[in-house]
Amino acid sequence: MAKKIEWVKAGKMGGAHKLNGEIKLHFDTSITPVKLKSIMIGKSPETALPFIVTNIKNFTNHTLIVELDAIKTREAAAKLSGISVWMKESDIEKSETIVDEKIIGYKIIDLNLGEIGIAKDVYQMPSQTILVFDYKTFEIMMPCNDESIVKIYHRKKELEINIPEGLIEVYSS
Repeated sequence: MAKKIEWVKAGKMGGAHKLNGEIKLHFDTSITPVKLKSIMIGKSPETALPFIVTNIKNFTNHTLIVELDAIKTREAAAKLSGISVWMKESDIEKSETIVDEKIIGYKIIDLNLGEIGIAKDVYQMPSQTILVFDYKTFEIMMPCNDESIVKIYHRKKELEINIPEGLIEVYSS
C-alpha cells in the first residue's frame, strides 16, 4: 500500500513578475522549502491543481520568483495571485522559535555577523530562556524571545538569531 502524501500549506502566490509568466511565491515565515520541484495551488490540497516548478530565483528571505510549467504569460501568472500554495511535507522544513535543550550543538548564525558559534547550553529560567554560546573569547548569555530567535532549522542543525543591540559589548568590555 502506497504511503499517503501529507500536504502542508506553505504560503501563497504573489504577483506576476516580468512578462514571461514568472510569479512570486511567498512562503510562510515558518516554512523553508527543501525541494521545490512541484507544488499544488488552490484553496485546499483536495481541490488544488499540480504544477511543475521549472525555474527558481531568490527574491527575498521568504519569497522566490518561480516559473511553472503551464504558466507562460504575465496574465496567466496574475490569475494565481493570492491563492494558497501546498507542498509535500517531505519537501519542506518547518522552523520553530522555541528554544530548548535540543538545540545544544547547533551552529548559531546571526543576521548581521554571520556564523558566530555553537549553542553550548540552554537555561530554562522561570521568566525566560537563556541561550549560552561562545563568541570569540567570550561566553555570551542571550535571552531568547521573538526578537532574538529568528528561526531554528532542525534538519540543518542551525539556529538563526538576531543578537540584541549592545549585548556583545557588555561581555567584551
